[in-house]
Amino acid sequence: MHIYAKPLSGLLLIVISSLFLANFYQYEDFTGASETIVIIAFIVIGAFFFVTGFFGCCGALRENYCMLFMYATIILSFCCSKIVAGVVGFVLRDEISKQIDVNMGKLMKDYSTDNVTALAFDDMQHELKCCGTNNFTDWFGLYGPNNNSVPPSCCIKDTCDNTDVQKQRKKQRNIF
Repeated sequence: MHIYAKPLSGLLLIVISSLFLANFYQYEDFTGASETIVIIAFIVIGAFFFVTGFFGCCGALRENYCMLFMYATIILSFCCSKIVAGVVGFVLRDEISKQIDVNMGKLMKDYSTDNVTALAFDDMQHELKCCGTNNFTDWFGLYGPNNNSVPPSCCIKDTCDNTDVQKQRKKQRNIF
């Protein structure tokens, strides 16, 4: 492996995590603050990789055994912690999914009264080409004149007839 791979991979992780944070920060209300903390942790990890890789490069260029041993120890412990984090994420995936469902359900109730929530849902549904938490029926009882409609952001086309959502869904497939 090239001696500059670690610092560059750390820098790449910082950039990608920062872009992810900038682009998906608006969805924090849906996912809760825990996902934002994870992204920030990736930025810190990227910085750690960068600094550690830099010291590894210096140790290799100067042929300093102590620096290289320390570098190897830090990388090994870091790899072990990544494995543990992956296992914990895998084990908790159902709880994370449930938490997202709960947060979205709470926020869906505020769609008609809170413009910030409405914009967040509209952006999310448009970008992800989805409707509701699980499907379009999640909006029933929450939106529309008879509480049986979906927001316009659920429509595949620019407009869809929200008066009979079930008929629209079966015939024209105008709703995500």
